[in-house]
Amino acid sequence: MDAQEFREFGKAAVDFVADYLENIRDHDVLPSVEPGYLLDLLPKQMPETPETWSEVLKDINRVIKPGITHWQSPNMHAYYPTSVSYPSIVGEMLASGFSIMGFSWICSPACTELEVVVMDWLAKFLNLPEHFLHENEGPGGGVIQGSASEAVLVAVLAAREQAVRRLRLSHPELSESEIRGKLIAYSSDQSNSCIEKAGVLAAMPIKLLPAGADLVLRGDALKQAIEQDVAAGLIPVICIASLGTTGTCAYDDIESLASICEKNQVWLHVDAAYAGGAFALEECSELRRGLDRVDSLNFNLHKFMLVNFDCAAMWLRDANKVIDSFNVDRIYLKHKHEGQTQIPDFRHWQIPLGRRFRALKVWITFRTLGAEGLRAHIRKHITLAKQFEDLVKADERFELIAPRALGLVCFRAKGDNEITSQLLQRLMERKKIYMVKAEHCGQLFLRFAVCGMDPKPSDIDFAWTEIQTQLTSVCAEQQVNARKAGELSELTHHLIMYKLANRRSLYNAAALQAELTGLQQHGSSHHDFNHNLESAKRNAQIVIVGGGLAGLSAAKHLLLNGFHSTLVLEATERYGGRINSKRFGDTFCELGAKWVNINGSHDSMYELLRNAEGLKKQLKQPSPVIYVHTVGDGKQDQQSKVPTGMVEQIDTLFRDLCRGFKVRDKVKSGGDLHSLDNVMAYFQSESDKLIASSFKQPGEQAIAREIFQSLFKDFSSILGCCLEYVNIQHVTSCPLEQDAHPIYVPTGLDNAVNALTHDLNKQQLQTGKPVGQIQWKTPSDTQFVGCLDGSLYNADHIICTLPLGVLKNFSGILFKPMLPLEKLQAIQNLGFGNPVKIYLSYKRPIGRWLKSNLRPLCPLPQANPSPATEATDAILKRSWTRQIVEISQLPSSQHVLEVRVGGGYYDEIEKLPDATLLEQFTMLLRKCLCNQNVPYPQAMLRSNWNSSACFLGGRPYFSVDSSARDVQSLAAPLGDAAPTLLFAGDATAMHGFGTIDGARSSGIREAQRIIDFYNMKHSV
Repeated sequence: MDAQEFREFGKAAVDFVADYLENIRDHDVLPSVEPGYLLDLLPKQMPETPETWSEVLKDINRVIKPGITHWQSPNMHAYYPTSVSYPSIVGEMLASGFSIMGFSWICSPACTELEVVVMDWLAKFLNLPEHFLHENEGPGGGVIQGSASEAVLVAVLAAREQAVRRLRLSHPELSESEIRGKLIAYSSDQSNSCIEKAGVLAAMPIKLLPAGADLVLRGDALKQAIEQDVAAGLIPVICIASLGTTGTCAYDDIESLASICEKNQVWLHVDAAYAGGAFALEECSELRRGLDRVDSLNFNLHKFMLVNFDCAAMWLRDANKVIDSFNVDRIYLKHKHEGQTQIPDFRHWQIPLGRRFRALKVWITFRTLGAEGLRAHIRKHITLAKQFEDLVKADERFELIAPRALGLVCFRAKGDNEITSQLLQRLMERKKIYMVKAEHCGQLFLRFAVCGMDPKPSDIDFAWTEIQTQLTSVCAEQQVNARKAGELSELTHHLIMYKLANRRSLYNAAALQAELTGLQQHGSSHHDFNHNLESAKRNAQIVIVGGGLAGLSAAKHLLLNGFHSTLVLEATERYGGRINSKRFGDTFCELGAKWVNINGSHDSMYELLRNAEGLKKQLKQPSPVIYVHTVGDGKQDQQSKVPTGMVEQIDTLFRDLCRGFKVRDKVKSGGDLHSLDNVMAYFQSESDKLIASSFKQPGEQAIAREIFQSLFKDFSSILGCCLEYVNIQHVTSCPLEQDAHPIYVPTGLDNAVNALTHDLNKQQLQTGKPVGQIQWKTPSDTQFVGCLDGSLYNADHIICTLPLGVLKNFSGILFKPMLPLEKLQAIQNLGFGNPVKIYLSYKRPIGRWLKSNLRPLCPLPQANPSPATEATDAILKRSWTRQIVEISQLPSSQHVLEVRVGGGYYDEIEKLPDATLLEQFTMLLRKCLCNQNVPYPQAMLRSNWNSSACFLGGRPYFSVDSSARDVQSLAAPLGDAAPTLLFAGDATAMHGFGTIDGARSSGIREAQRIIDFYNMKHSV
């Protein structure tokens, strides 16, 4: 491989790593391979002739990556973090490029001296005592070891040798072998396994002392052990204390241990492999107590400091004790600068001779992130662990085994160990998150450690949802197993008793017991007990999963028709689904659906709002828009507005283009719907023809193309996805916004929600009830819905209105038994977009600088742009603002702007920090208006449909792989004799697919299906 091939391979490898880390959430954290998988995939001998790097990289993707446990995934929670960062990776690459062997100063001065510098930097960052600094005049200093295991072993060996030499001087009558045979070391029974291993390698037993009930090793326990061992003729050598034990991140009492060690000439080493990073935080200053009295300590940079493995820092109060213990020299290793105070030969501080240039990646990471960035990263882990701790405390089914410590939470499922064990087994089988179990006082518990290069609150929510869901399954399975063993579950028992009581028959005790026995043996259907229609309606248990428009509409329709045992379970703390009206500034903003169409349907949203408060005020149509280019530096030059006549002409052409879908559909009505082009392909092809025939001047054609692109983005903003993903049938089957007559509701669409919930009490509409399992078909005809908080609800009929995004991600685990394959395929085929809504509030009226709504077009290239213009354009070229469709003032406000975004990349935009959004938007707006005085917004309100675990998107669409058949399959009810599991929601509505009108009508449709079932049953 020559230099050019290396450049190509290196760039491809960097892209591979960047893509891997950027998309790591897409992978299950655990691989789905069996032992020996790789041995069967690779040849038994190395290749005889060279292979290309592209083939090697393909095989990394093909055979290596499938066998990787993704330690950098934020869903890895089993062990303390093994961190990495892009700067650290670059540092590792550069160190490999230099490929030095830094065992002495002369072998590579930069390697030695940079390590001195970064170890002092790190000691100061962690607020360590000054005697650990190289720059201090004393014998102390720091060194980078490979791991905590190496650091502990170095400390144990050095302490052993120092003890042997000291005793040889004070007791010359004892031989060295006699002394070594009496040496003993101490640590806590909570300490890491590497400490026991160090004792084995050093041929010195380590006594593991029992920690207290709080898992802390204290001086009194050490004092008692030393006194007993000295009385037995043993020689105490070293105590290895822990700050952040592996099991529970407990902190030993360093000060009390130091007092005992000092009195008995015992070396005190502190293993702070994980918790050492928190020394940098003032709020964790208590962890540093007593460190000024220890002989050595270690801390892993590859845990908290975003430096990749291997990189373990070790500090020594007196490095000479280690050097004297390990000093084995040869003439070929000597150089003239040996012995200088500031130039250590680190080969004497470690076990191996050779040394890697680890300091380089540390230096690069420290410089590019800064102390501030490192502290923020540590605090983020602690904050996310606190979030998880709060979730555990809020669920009565779980308990904490120890207080949260830094980024670790130790918890278990209440009850016997078998429940926790089964929970972990299910989690391991599903591979979505990875945890390990530990044990304390006979109780199994799970360790949840916050990990990953950039963990987020949504990752914690994802993990908690997975844990809750699997515990619900474990509990439900235990109930089923108990029932199979002849023990009727409490749920089924109450259900049968309730139905028997409603027969109003005069049973004696013996007759009632006989009836119960018959039910248990034969699983008789409860429908046979109901002879009176009204009684049947009153007693029918209907559970509606989801409190969006579909669920609320179904509930209201059922209640109006006598079904009073109807319950709505809503996962979030609000109801309304895609209707989410927020008071913002001086008006209401809609984070979800915004417009209501006038279509005259009796059950439409329009009819609902017309009878509610929402339409009492006079409605305003949106203002006309102006397409604008900007030129120059945005200070002196004027806006380049597209002529109104041209805009109207193109708008008419675009409407014709959209209606062309309907014509095309009629032409192809007999063809295979899956063979049709995607929407974007059709738009591009047909718009090019229209532009060529309608505009003759190249300049006009260029502007027309840009306006068409803006209209395409407008279309995509409604669906929340790239139009390349959308099947033409979406437009042929769904109402076009371009053909509708939308009405803007100034007081918020929540008025419609309020109208639907007016007659529902708190028992019938419950919020904060995320569902973990829907048991819709059992031999004993006992359907139920299980929530993540452990509550179970009986159901004769279940109406599922969960968003399509939730069904896509969780249908495999939500439904027991599994949904039919046709329905699962429909769920996967249909698309689910993520429309982005952004609202900005300003202190002064917007009309002072924004006279009309804007649709920004890409800036025209400038012949001689100023440096300021070049800088601005460079930012905007890469900015999310390129996806902006329209900037408009809300009709009901003088202070609030709405920003509509289209063209794709919605998920990425949703993840951008607020500061980035505000900065780049203001930059664009100033450029569009040629006005550098446009103010920054006072506040921002933005949607988060995709990152919400209860939605995972905002609006369904026909993907290129789907058709109307998928909508029909999704909407089809399940059940043998009765409609047991029904589906509603905007993704199940053929008329009004993807709209709030469709959601409402689908809920009424499924409610009516249940009503018709009872009417038909009792008319026979």
